[in-house]
Amino acid sequence: MSLHHVLTTRHSSDAVDHRRALALGRRAFTLVELLVVIGIIAVLISMLLPALNRAREQARAAKCLSNLRQLSMGTLGYCNFNKGSFPGQGGSGNNPPFQWIAWDQVPNEDDPANNAYIDNSALQPYLGAQGEGLKALLRCESDDVNTRPRMTEPKVYRYSYSMNQMLTRPNQYISLPWNVDGTRFPGATTVKIQQVRSAAEKIMFVEEDAATMDDGVWAPFLLDTSTNPPTYYSKATVQGGPPTANPPFPNQLADRHERKKDKLNPLGRGNASFCDGHAEMMSRVDVGNRQFHDPFFVGGNGTSPTGN
Repeated sequence: MSLHHVLTTRHSSDAVDHRRALALGRRAFTLVELLVVIGIIAVLISMLLPALNRAREQARAAKCLSNLRQLSMGTLGYCNFNKGSFPGQGGSGNNPPFQWIAWDQVPNEDDPANNAYIDNSALQPYLGAQGEGLKALLRCESDDVNTRPRMTEPKVYRYSYSMNQMLTRPNQYISLPWNVDGTRFPGATTVKIQQVRSAAEKIMFVEEDAATMDDGVWAPFLLDTSTNPPTYYSKATVQGGPPTANPPFPNQLADRHERKKDKLNPLGRGNASFCDGHAEMMSRVDVGNRQFHDPFFVGGNGTSPTGN
């Protein structure tokens, strides 16, 4: 091999190595560049996460409304097969088979042989779900059913919805502030679906606030917004007694899905279903109006503590 050939080969090899080094140099990132890229990614994530969380919550809210709609439709099916009567209220100590929901203490509620098992709910045959599927239908995905401020062992209500007590125990509302006419349901304590006036406006089920959720009963209240601050009125604890103003724990709607609360709308909205079978978000002010919770109410402003 000639000297010229050796020098030419070495020169070519050096040129290749030089080009390779330049290419590697162009592909490498400096620490500053990496930090800039990481910073941009972090900004994009911070911008996208709220939108993703909103979208996720909107999906959960829609699923919750679907659950409530199924409950109302199932209840209408129950009424059709029971001469128009609504099921029992689903309170603590109420036994199946007439209570709309069967529940009790753990492990009873998880024991298929126990009366408190979810499949013994009066509505189960009309909801098309059993066992864990039925439990899922009775829970909102945004609701932590294992954490309740008013949880009282051993009976713990691990569901998200409660039923309007004026449909299941109207005799509890004969006294002020409602003065419901007891002659409308002689010899019985429940309302019949055919007695409900303006069914599309009357609440059947609500997604109740976790602060008061302790059973399957939603006890309506009157909200008088003519005062500042607004005054809550609950049913009298003794039939015929005076109304109770500003109860410490009004059974309010849950507003966990609300995204529009502001100074003009401080109470927000919550999910509810109605006696015609539909479900929607409604104002937490409106639920305190007889127009929306009293099955017999037909007119007036619906907020007076005297029942007018």
